[in-house]
Amino acid sequence: MVKPLIFMRWCEYYELSERETDFVSFFMMNFSAARSGNQPKLREQFVEIQKKTFPEYPFDITPEELDYSKFEGLMKQVLKIHFDTAELLYSFYLQKLCAPLAEYILSTGESEPARIYYKLIQKDKVR
Repeated sequence: MVKPLIFMRWCEYYELSERETDFVSFFMMNFSAARSGNQPKLREQFVEIQKKTFPEYPFDITPEELDYSKFEGLMKQVLKIHFDTAELLYSFYLQKLCAPLAEYILSTGESEPARIYYKLIQKDKVR
């Protein structure tokens, strides 16, 4: 397995535009805040902020529906590159950027990379 890259290095490696990089990081921050909030109005506001800030990347996913396959589908639609979704999520976890959300999304993945990275996170928590 390749040593995971930190998020910004990951973006540089895949030559993401600044706009694409911002979309991914804002998405993780907004959805992390929306999932951890206990007020439905605030939840909706975070999703609306994401949609208004990035109208060129439409999506129809609520924080409650977000899982690995929906996240992967959206990222592949937005980024239009071939990449490992599990590695991207693990980079967020390692940097403690939206770590609970990254862990949750990985936990819902059925692909081998998602399962491997999720196991690594569980081992890390035991230490």
